[in-house]
Amino acid sequence: MAIAVVPADERAQDMVELYPPIEPYDQGMLDVGDGNLVYWETCGNPDGKPALTVHGGPGSGCSTGMRRVDPDRYRAVLFDQRGCGRSTPHASDPATDMSANTTEHLLSDMERLREHLGIDSWAELVAVRDAGHQGSDTTRERMRSALDGFARQ
Repeated sequence: MAIAVVPADERAQDMVELYPPIEPYDQGMLDVGDGNLVYWETCGNPDGKPALTVHGGPGSGCSTGMRRVDPDRYRAVLFDQRGCGRSTPHASDPATDMSANTTEHLLSDMERLREHLGIDSWAELVAVRDAGHQGSDTTRERMRSALDGFARQ
């Protein structure tokens, strides 16, 4: 495997200036069934365009860096997926039933969260993934495109 070293000035050209992290105005734990409680938080404009942020994994959860959205434009919703971050039970607990932690469960949890927060539909979906996993140029470009709406204009 070849590793390319990119000079710092070239990397800076690709970087976009993000909004500073903001504090959530609401947060809680949502019972999504199967003995799971999912941590969620909202930040930005309560009347803004709903934007759901999906963190990478496994086990990581959302972070303050994921709150870097236009606070006037977006109602950002962050959540820790089943078994991750502040959600319970955590996947690191050997007693956790991982059979109730599938893609279908994740999609269902997103819908329950949308309904719980009184959101008609998800206007934006931002998937944040581990850059080391399948980090092809195509993947990076898709992620950059998805994140462009969260950069300062």
